Amino acid sequence: MIPSKTLILTLLLLTPASIGATSHRENWMGAYLNHSKIGHSVLVLEPTERFPSEIKGKLAPPEGADEPGGKQLFAESEIGIKAYGKRKPLAWMVAAALKADFSLSRLAFRMESDDSRTDIRARVTTRGLEVEVESSGDTRHQVLPLELGRVYLAEALPARLAALLSEGQDIEGEYPVFEPHQLSVAEWGVRLEGTELLDVGGRSLTTYRVEQDTGGFKPLTWFDSSGWVWKEWAPLGERVGYLSFSESREQALNLDYVHPDVSLGATIEGERDPDLMYSTSVEAGRAISDPGAVRRMVVDLYEFDLERPFPFDEYQRKLPGNPSQTPDRPSAFRLEVIQATPPVETSGARLASDLPAKLRHHLEPEAMVQVGHAEIQARAAEIVRGISDPWDKALAIHAWMGKNIRTEFRITMPSAIEVLHTAKGDCNEQAHLFAALARAAGVPARIVSGLVYQRGAFYYHAWNEVLVGVAPERWIPMDATLRQTIADATHIKFGEGGVSEQSYITGLIGKIRATILEIETDDPDQATHPAIRPDNRG
Repeated sequence: MIPSKTLILTLLLLTPASIGATSHRENWMGAYLNHSKIGHSVLVLEPTERFPSEIKGKLAPPEGADEPGGKQLFAESEIGIKAYGKRKPLAWMVAAALKADFSLSRLAFRMESDDSRTDIRARVTTRGLEVEVESSGDTRHQVLPLELGRVYLAEALPARLAALLSEGQDIEGEYPVFEPHQLSVAEWGVRLEGTELLDVGGRSLTTYRVEQDTGGFKPLTWFDSSGWVWKEWAPLGERVGYLSFSESREQALNLDYVHPDVSLGATIEGERDPDLMYSTSVEAGRAISDPGAVRRMVVDLYEFDLERPFPFDEYQRKLPGNPSQTPDRPSAFRLEVIQATPPVETSGARLASDLPAKLRHHLEPEAMVQVGHAEIQARAAEIVRGISDPWDKALAIHAWMGKNIRTEFRITMPSAIEVLHTAKGDCNEQAHLFAALARAAGVPARIVSGLVYQRGAFYYHAWNEVLVGVAPERWIPMDATLRQTIADATHIKFGEGGVSEQSYITGLIGKIRATILEIETDDPDQATHPAIRPDNRG
């Protein structure tokens, strides 16, 4: 069972915001999964001239000129997430200089978990959002385009919305938000649901109830006219939900303190201390004793929407007809997944040099895939020494990773060079390292993500595909984490790309449904069923 970074890092988006009125004001919030406290967060947002100097020593944004009327922001959070039976810590902080309209000017972001640390620095320029990422001693630069020349932080967005509402403006629309943990700028939809009275310490407080839409993930936030957030709610599935409440500093830091409203309102009935990965898995409707032996699967998928077209290809084919499709789930379709076969012949050493322009980016660096790093280059050269065929190179890299990289659940921003240093990681980490080593060895490779069947359910997962031919174009799925040179047919691909391309997963959490209809397997102990393929294969 393999975790997806997006499931956990999604919690980074659920952050309090406050506006200091006349003095230094800290917004402390307790964080909960279902009925269990998992940590806390704190935020300070003040005019630049009043921002407390003692906070600046923790983390400071890059130097630059402050805009008149600008603000300074500092946020910090610590949570512990239970996943696959183990509790893992996650700590992060952000310091930012904001413009008068609460949009971002400059930012420093740091995330730490176990022995992993990632630092991000960013600033808005005429080119866009210039981002610098440091991981395991390696520093990378990229520029994210800004269509309107501005971008917000999730932490400051409620303050911006409160300011607009105080001016009598309509806040409904889309706002560009920088998501540091995914190194991307996303359009967040905002809709005012109305006002609501909250009982706060025995007094009624009028708050705005606002729904945000971050690619299908729709958290609710309650904040007052000053922008102070009092409550947040985000369902992460039928069995688990995230809550946060404004608390005193002492209450927020006390894991034994439980907010009196934690069992009221928009909570869900679920286990008190949920395991986030098990709770967000997708039921499969059928047990598979050995998923690694499955060479063909037919599955119905429904009750979900993707921001992009579903990636049908030679291994994922939509079948005609769908008895699961009803007016209540119009997006349902039947999918046939077929395991790839080894290439009989590849394009040899000429593949990289003859690569069409549209495919060349599969040999280049990207966020957290540090192809040009000296250590990545040296390790790749060592692994494939004496090998010319691209498929044989991919097999050699796969074998090396199986011997040298330990599969271990981690909450990190997946970085190829960090995984090479620590020699451990789960699916996203290993997929990023495999892509970096393959590309450094001249093998076009990409990261893909979606679902995989393991131990009775589908789990969010990431793996790789390598290019073995261009005329026609042919990719072979490989799974370093599950030690499969050719991925089994329980892998369902939903998207392509690394950490910055995986935000779509947040829109699937708690929504997607799956029912396995039939499988063909090499497992002699697995019950077989008649195939429908001869009549309706698409």
